[in-house]
Amino acid sequence: MRSGLGINKQKSYDKDAVMTKRSRKFAQLVGEKISSVELIGDCLIYSPPHHIVRGFSLERTLDKDEFYMWNIVVPLFCASMTNMTLNYSNRFSLAEDRNQQKINICTDEKELSGLVAQRLNEKIIPAWAEMFSVKNFLREFDPRGDCGRINMALDLAIAHCLGGSARIGKEKLEKVLEFETESPIAPQVREEAAGLLNALEKGNGPFQDAITVIENANIMKHFPSLTRIHAIPSR
Repeated sequence: MRSGLGINKQKSYDKDAVMTKRSRKFAQLVGEKISSVELIGDCLIYSPPHHIVRGFSLERTLDKDEFYMWNIVVPLFCASMTNMTLNYSNRFSLAEDRNQQKINICTDEKELSGLVAQRLNEKIIPAWAEMFSVKNFLREFDPRGDCGRINMALDLAIAHCLGGSARIGKEKLEKVLEFETESPIAPQVREEAAGLLNALEKGNGPFQDAITVIENANIMKHFPSLTRIHAIPSR
């Protein structure tokens, strides 16, 4: 999620390392003021995640020491890609009348972390608490549709299967195979959809096992410390 500046590779790496250290320290300060989160890398993750990771993260901007704040919502059952999906996430601000706002985390960290924690507690965490199940994820995002993105179509299909609507989920998985797109990720997404359809035909057990494989791949790639805090059951 952090944006690199790198003209010189070594300098870019060093700067990224410094900025990551600062953002992690700031996230830790915020987390100390909130009882319901775990610090995973430089993200604050709402506990427990179940199938849906909800949390707070920072995105570095081109302006020194300034970051955007992100309300992240990531279904662990989404297709495992190099970059973490932000299809269901959004930037937020400390003010009611602004959709996004840059904050300078190097100026009065104690006061600023308190303001961020207050904003999370008042506006963001209640929404995380409501999204405690796949059904609640669907209630929020299914009406919005797949936005013409094949990976979102797969996410919603899986969510229906996990939420107890296997028939609808199966129909949506079949539509993923016929999804018209030239996206470079389409072959991988179609392959996963085909594999899940095959698992679904064999029964709930094989389907749940296939989902566990996908979720563990996403955990290891994007939230590696999560495995030491919240294990994902195979059923």
